[in-house]
Amino acid sequence: MKEIIAFLRVEAGKENEILEKLSSLNEVKEACIVFGEYDIIAHFKIDIEEDLLPQATIIKAHRIISEKLHGIEGITDIVFLPVGESFIKRRGPVQVEIPVPINNPTD
Repeated sequence: MKEIIAFLRVEAGKENEILEKLSSLNEVKEACIVFGEYDIIAHFKIDIEEDLLPQATIIKAHRIISEKLHGIEGITDIVFLPVGESFIKRRGPVQVEIPVPINNPTD
């Protein structure tokens, strides 16, 4: 499994359309519209066999993603960054204590 983050520049006004198309790709685990130099950031997880050379695995993953994104009209520029390590903060269930009024027998 290889993870790659893609920074996308897209044609003005096509952000939502492209975001919707990205969401239909199985390899996209998360994508969001951002403000700044790029318009969309997408997190890809590619299920490929790890090569003995890490660079070869990255090249394979890059090729797979490039082929998928090449078919989406409106993307003008793509920058790929392979993920070295990732950390996902998971929250457990939230416990809320609701104060229960105590009946005072003197009332």
